[in-house]
Amino acid sequence: MGSHDMGRRLVSEFKEAFMLNKIHRSKDDLWWTESCLRLRDFMCTKQEDYDAWMLHDLDRGHLSKEQKKYFEDEAVWLCARCEDVGARNGRKLREMVRQQRKVLHRIRADHQGSKHARKQPAKAFEGLRDVVHLVRGCKVMLTRNVAYNFGLANGTRGTLVGIVYGPKGFKEMPEAIVLHVEDYTGPAFYPQEPKWVPILPMTSVKEGTRMMRTQFPVVAGFALTVNKAQGLTLKEGVVIHLRGGARFRPAAMHGLPFVAWTRSESFDMTAFKNLPPWNDFVKGKESDMLRMRQAFVDDLWKKHRQTMAKHSKYATRMAEERAFDSWKARREAEPAISAHEPVRMHCQACAELAEAE
Repeated sequence: MGSHDMGRRLVSEFKEAFMLNKIHRSKDDLWWTESCLRLRDFMCTKQEDYDAWMLHDLDRGHLSKEQKKYFEDEAVWLCARCEDVGARNGRKLREMVRQQRKVLHRIRADHQGSKHARKQPAKAFEGLRDVVHLVRGCKVMLTRNVAYNFGLANGTRGTLVGIVYGPKGFKEMPEAIVLHVEDYTGPAFYPQEPKWVPILPMTSVKEGTRMMRTQFPVVAGFALTVNKAQGLTLKEGVVIHLRGGARFRPAAMHGLPFVAWTRSESFDMTAFKNLPPWNDFVKGKESDMLRMRQAFVDDLWKKHRQTMAKHSKYATRMAEERAFDSWKARREAEPAISAHEPVRMHCQACAELAEAE
């Protein structure tokens, strides 16, 4: 039995469903939320959605020089292709080396088991790369779960503080790299800097072979693939770069543009690099995956209504518990403001355009 059939059979075993309909990430920008939801089902329109997105295209929109500089320097770029991610990260690292006169650290993995191990892709070793390029102060992202309970998970982002070398210096693999990770919640390794975390090399064995690779589970994080960004909230803003080819049209792929659009918290914090043509979004309506998802969601809503009716006797108690939780949350101290809270951009041109309408 194939994995697809097993998944279908497993889903059929679920008898209850609870549908969540509250949006948290972009709740303060209602138009952006609605536009993203239309994109999810490829129900977006050229006038209401696409023409508005085009206003935030870095080359063809109305963004100011200040906004363009912000998106170039601070925002995370989301790309559809791995080669575009690599090109973007490489360019940003070169800029740091040239403009700030910093050292480029080329960290080569240690291999064992076969002379061909070095030629294997990162996916063969659970995301560990043959070579990792880093510059002190650059954005980084973890590619493996390091200490999940303490906020060090696959996809966690941070900043490179420094690299710890042994007696041979650059001639051997570093002993550790130190990252500033704002989401880290574990014990402090450095009393004065509780968010600094030392990361050690990890070893992975290619399945079915003796090939082994030892490397640090990090990559430069100026740009990410859209798939890698799933689940992330990028408060510093995003630049969406859905570059494709003759046969690869990422804007028409079910789910991919929706994930990219919904990583930021507002339209103000979103820009596009060469927004794909409108026809690519129109073509997305033909997706078989879209029809399958819509049928699946319809079935979930049916189960949701049945589940709520079944458990209606608990509705009053649930409402009381929610009211208490809401009251308790208001009474608790307001959350501390992070020293690393990103600058919030505001698109004056969009505001003026809305007023004119």
